[in-house]
This record gives sequence, C-alpha cells and structure tokens, in this order.
Amino acid sequence: METFSRTGTRTSTMQLGTDVFRGRRSFKRLQRSSQKGGSIEMLFMLAVFLMSILPLVIAVMGYLCFFYELNWLYLLIVLGVWILSIVITVTCSDSKEKGLGIYYEAVGGGIGWVWILFIPATLWFLVSAVFFEGSWSEFSYTFVIGCLGKATLREFQKSSAELSNKIQSKNNN
Repeated sequence: METFSRTGTRTSTMQLGTDVFRGRRSFKRLQRSSQKGGSIEMLFMLAVFLMSILPLVIAVMGYLCFFYELNWLYLLIVLGVWILSIVITVTCSDSKEKGLGIYYEAVGGGIGWVWILFIPATLWFLVSAVFFEGSWSEFSYTFVIGCLGKATLREFQKSSAELSNKIQSKNNN
C-alpha cells in the first residue's frame, strides 16, 4: 500500500513505520555520518577482506617462489600488505575485543582455506611423485603447509572461543 509522506514523495507503509520508529532526524544524522566516515568504513572493510584472503595468496606465492623462481620481493610485499591490513583492522575497530574477534575470524578463515585447498594439492603431488616421477619436494611443501595451516586454524578457533567466552562473562557481570 502506497501513501504520500509530508515531503510529497511516494512511500510504502513499511517505510513510514520505519521513519516513525527511527525519526526523520536520526535518519538524516545517520546519512551524514555515513558520508563523512564512509572512507574509513571502506578502508576497514578492505582491510578485513585482505586479511582473510591474503594467507592463501601468501601460500601460493611461496610455492611459486620455491619451485618456479618467482621474485621473493612480491612475496614480501604481499606479506607486508597482510600485516598492514591486520594492524588497520585491530586498531580501527570500535573496541579491542571487537578488533581481536574480527582478526581471529578473518585470519582463521583465510588459513582454513589454505588448509582446505592444500589437501587436494597434496594428494595430486603424492600421486605425481609416486606414479609419474614427480617432485617429492612439491609434495613435502604442500603437506607441511597444509599441516601448519590446520594447526594454526585450530589455535585461532580456540582463541576466538576464549575471546567470546570472555566477552559473554563480561556482559553477564
């Protein structure tokens, strides 16, 4: 059902109810604050995205550096961007607990993807080494990185659970 608001524009009754609930002034204030802090929010969201995706990029670039002679400088640049995104995420969040929670979830998720994608790679390199005279060093690399990824993921999950328990106990008090 459509009605006309005070400004003469068409709105639905759902929008009118929302406007009445929030109040038009608070909605305008929300729009102004999002325009001012939009660049900071976008930087924060980009940092969280990079923090979660770059562990996989680092693992693949490490493989390329070891076995296909990719320049190590590229790997170091990606590593620096990853560390910078972690610093931005933790320092620009609302609270220390929120920043650490985002850090644990994003980095743990990224390392989890490393572990998940290195399982079939390890199997491929094992079959290649056993039956097709492939390189055992490629198998060893993917196996070691996969194991380290799984162990690191488990520790990030434990830290995230401890942090959420700490926040819940703090809220209950």
